[in-house]
Amino acid sequence: MKKSLLLSCFISVALWTVAQCPTNLSLTSQSAVNDFPSTYPSCTQLTGYLTIQGADITDLSPLSQLTSVGGRIVVSGCSNLTTLFGLQNITTIGGRLEILSNPLLSDMNGLSGLALIGDRLVISGNAALTTLAGLSNLNTLGGRLEISNNPNLAYCSASGICDYLPNPSGTITITGNSTGCNSSTEILDICSSGGPGGPSDPCPSDANGNQFAFWQNLPSPGYGTLFTGVNCLARVGIGTDNPLWQLDVRGTTASTDFRLLRNDKDYFKSFQVGQTNFLMVKEPFTSLNFSDDDPLNQYENGVWGIEYHPGSVGEPGTGGLNFWKPWPNPHGHGNYFLFLSNTGNVGIGTNKTPYKLSVDGSVGARSVRVELDSWSDHVFDPNYKLLSLEELACFIQENNRLPNVPSESEVIENGIDVGKTNAVLLEKIEELTLYILQLQKEIDELRKIVQP
Repeated sequence: MKKSLLLSCFISVALWTVAQCPTNLSLTSQSAVNDFPSTYPSCTQLTGYLTIQGADITDLSPLSQLTSVGGRIVVSGCSNLTTLFGLQNITTIGGRLEILSNPLLSDMNGLSGLALIGDRLVISGNAALTTLAGLSNLNTLGGRLEISNNPNLAYCSASGICDYLPNPSGTITITGNSTGCNSSTEILDICSSGGPGGPSDPCPSDANGNQFAFWQNLPSPGYGTLFTGVNCLARVGIGTDNPLWQLDVRGTTASTDFRLLRNDKDYFKSFQVGQTNFLMVKEPFTSLNFSDDDPLNQYENGVWGIEYHPGSVGEPGTGGLNFWKPWPNPHGHGNYFLFLSNTGNVGIGTNKTPYKLSVDGSVGARSVRVELDSWSDHVFDPNYKLLSLEELACFIQENNRLPNVPSESEVIENGIDVGKTNAVLLEKIEELTLYILQLQKEIDELRKIVQP
């Protein structure tokens, strides 16, 4: 493991450019955590410390925009916090990291992106903690290491810990944990043997190398963990002795609050049904597809789908909810049978919706009503200035169109407004009527002269 020389280089070089960030950040409630992304929308790097301490804090995902902290990070006394997910994008901590007295915290997987800790690492008093596998990417620890009084912690042999123990940068205190993680010797034995949690096999396995899952009771009544390891071969079956997936349930399941979470880059995917009474999918281009009975498997991806489209770059208003057909084209994304834009507009055959209703194709109707704020009866106003026929002829010769009528190039580029176009056409008809009346008057005057 790289030690003090690398650490000093890191500290001297890491002069962050921070936009809209507080120097230090202390979060003492879930509401404070939730407000962070809206209060500091551009904040990714803290130069000072980050403290998370509050009994009602349960969800750190609003902190997922953070990538580094210049000072210390302390997560302490969060009595209802079960996971550190939300901190997974933090790669460097300039100071120390302390995870203290969080009784329901079960793992460190929320720190999977962490590569450098400038000072000491202290993990103590976390009753439900069972594994440190989430620290496998840690390659630099600049201070002492303390892992103590975590009674159910049996897996400490994450590669980051295995690399540190032979050549530590400070004192080591490992005590009060479960067997396998109760001393440096126990941890190093597992690291060197490649046993459960070791660098070559981070999965629970028996003496013959067969991987398995095990249940571990936790202090809270009726609460525990079924541990299979991280990215391991062990599978759990309910209602089957031949599970095909990590958790394979053959039968009916019931839950008042069911969630699927996967950390991937800087976002979470989740399905949530129950207490909040809605189904949520937190990922663009995820589609809910529908099909009828399909014994021949003709409709592998379904017949109809509903997906959220985030929109095209540089094309505002193209994001929204898309009703599309994945069959017969299995890659049918992009056929917008019905599109509900984020702006509230509707598209048929298109996701480009500059109007309340945009249709890429033909429209048929028995009747269309267009409501307008004005009409063309002003032509018959006594003060209306009607061009003479000579003026009209000059205008037509010069512009190749009638006054107030859009040119051919304008129509090709912008289309026509049906209501305004009908109003203009009526204006021309009424002007023609006035010209006819003028001509009739002149004809009547000539008749008087020719036939006295």
